[in-house]
Amino acid sequence: MNLAREKGSGSPLQERLRATLRFFLADEPTASLDAQAGRNICQILRNQVDEHGRTVVVVSHDPAGGNSPIAQSLYVNGQVEQEEKDL
Repeated sequence: MNLAREKGSGSPLQERLRATLRFFLADEPTASLDAQAGRNICQILRNQVDEHGRTVVVVSHDPAGGNSPIAQSLYVNGQVEQEEKDL
């Protein structure tokens, strides 16, 4: 389901989800994108946090793909290697 459409262009269910969804899980949201498109996606996700108070969890193999996270955890072989908060 593409929730990135402009308001008013989706089905009633899409409109309701867009208005009420509070949590996003993005698995490799910038994979296979060029650098500019990846930055755009990261900015859209960050705006969901800053402007709408939503929670966004991004899973990525690209350490640079976090684009100003609030908290970040690095996992190596299933174990937390490093955690940073209030970045």
